[in-house]
Amino acid sequence: MPQPLMMAALQGRTAAAGWWRSTREFFAYHGVWAFGVRAMRVWSLRAKMVLLVAVLALPLLPLMADAILDRTATVKTSARRIAGLATADAAYALARLLDQQRQAIEAGRCLPTPQHRPMPSCWPPGWRLSRTAWTWTR
Repeated sequence: MPQPLMMAALQGRTAAAGWWRSTREFFAYHGVWAFGVRAMRVWSLRAKMVLLVAVLALPLLPLMADAILDRTATVKTSARRIAGLATADAAYALARLLDQQRQAIEAGRCLPTPQHRPMPSCWPPGWRLSRTAWTWTR
């Protein structure tokens, strides 16, 4: 092997050996945790607290998101149920009013008139309700 090539090979070996030695020294006392130990020595207390809060909060984020989505679904379900109850209340009030009118017509009495629109106080004398339809009799 010529002299210049041998010198280059030796320099490569010494560079590799120097790199290996510095790596061994880096991990000598703390093993795989050396990155964290070195970082913790350099970081300020504020940075360490931010890291601690982030490590503790990250597992909780999916749980909080799930809780928020569950509460949102509960609110939507409650709103639908309240709307259904309001609709049922209006339908019941309408059915009660129609039943009162039906009973008044069958008894031949005057119908109760709403205050907001003008209606005659009683049905015309020739109108009566049969079981199938309204008929006009003379």
